[in-house]
Amino acid sequence: MPPSPDRGTLAGWVAALSFEPDRAADACTRLNEWLGVLEDRLGDPNVHEGGELGIRREINDIGRCVRDGGGVEAAAALASVAEPSVHQPAMLLLSSLASDVLDFPGHPATRATLKEANILATILPHLGPAAAPDSRARALALLMSTSCAGDPSMVDRLQKAEVPARLEELEADSTVEHLARRCLIGYAEAVTLRTMQTFARTPAGAAFISRPIACTLNFVLRLRARRAKAILLRKDIWAATKIQG
Repeated sequence: MPPSPDRGTLAGWVAALSFEPDRAADACTRLNEWLGVLEDRLGDPNVHEGGELGIRREINDIGRCVRDGGGVEAAAALASVAEPSVHQPAMLLLSSLASDVLDFPGHPATRATLKEANILATILPHLGPAAAPDSRARALALLMSTSCAGDPSMVDRLQKAEVPARLEELEADSTVEHLARRCLIGYAEAVTLRTMQTFARTPAGAAFISRPIACTLNFVLRLRARRAKAILLRKDIWAATKIQG
């Protein structure tokens, strides 16, 4: 088992994300490899509870280092580069740091930064028919952790970009059908939550939906619909990455 990278090495990788595309892509790959090691450790049945907490703390530290060093914005820019060897590792890194399964404490900050950077516009070209299969899979993984993660404020943007229709098409593709389906579930969550929020602002809704009830519904919708399958999906993404490598 390789040793954890020291602070200086980690900071160097993050700084390199802002360099020329080839060097930045290599830094993304290094970060992805280490996150993969940590994720494998989480899946080890022999890891005790204290060890798991330590692993999750290390994952969160990596995410914080990337965010504080401007790495999220830099990786988002790399994800728009046409060359697959550049945008694929960038999208994988972003999907990992935006995952509520992998970095539960830090993922809201990562998602907020990506939303501000309009990551949806970056993802869209990688969902098209001309996109490479591996790029499409990485794009769906990133979409699942960002724009299709149950955010009611993203519904109009997704509809305007015709993303739900494209996801329904991708459900017919056996290589990415599970990812497309998870994105559609996240989109459906967002529509449900927005409908509930809209109703709550009406006189009738205000009378029937209290804040505690709304929070409970939100919690149940998000966790029950997504948690059970999210870990399996993460394993699928990493398995595809290892096969490609």
